[in-house]
Amino acid sequence: MYDLIFLSYDEPGADENYANLVSRFSNAKRIHGVEGIVQAHKEAARVSLTEYFWVVDGDNIIRDDFDFSFKWNKPRDGIIKVCVWESINAVNGLRYGNGGVKLLPKHSVLSYPMERFEKRLDFATTVGGMFHYTKIPASINRFNTSEFHSWRGGFREVFKLRTKLDTTKNQEYKDIRKWIAAWLTEGKEAEYGTFVIAGANDAIDWFRSKPRNPERINDFSFLKEVWEKKYGY
Repeated sequence: MYDLIFLSYDEPGADENYANLVSRFSNAKRIHGVEGIVQAHKEAARVSLTEYFWVVDGDNIIRDDFDFSFKWNKPRDGIIKVCVWESINAVNGLRYGNGGVKLLPKHSVLSYPMERFEKRLDFATTVGGMFHYTKIPASINRFNTSEFHSWRGGFREVFKLRTKLDTTKNQEYKDIRKWIAAWLTEGKEAEYGTFVIAGANDAIDWFRSKPRNPERINDFSFLKEVWEKKYGY
């Protein structure tokens, strides 16, 4: 089995989620509180002793039918691979890669250049090599654990989706439009659902303002400032 890394930062439910993960997979390691998404993944790569390693985000709850037994066949061509499993959104019910379990190549993560992340905004899809998306739900993305965290989840994801929309076409374009529409309107009845929707709508407004530094979408201190300025707490 590849090394299993639980990656948390400030998620209110992270301790409970990690305890549940360890109760099933006693070999799970934890990286907590590292500033920066790239830096946190690099730290996970450094503690991994296997050529690939699993990443479970701090707000993820692993489904009972997922067991991390997947293993790549030894590639004859030496192509590095990245895989993301589908996640179920706890607020709007969407099922796609947002917040999903990832299987990443150790050495590619260690050599990942920061400037690539700043231009592309998303980490897993830009690590390099051959990208795979698995339509098997491995987890529930339970990010709606406070007003701020719910808003932040909606804001970050919808801004990234809206940015990506301008460079896609055909079925992917249709899927992204559908996902954005769901983030903007669905899930009011869920816990903190209205804050998720507010974050999604604020992201569309920020996109329309044509921000000079869109990479700040991944700066959690900046997002906290935006939240406090608009909502006052």
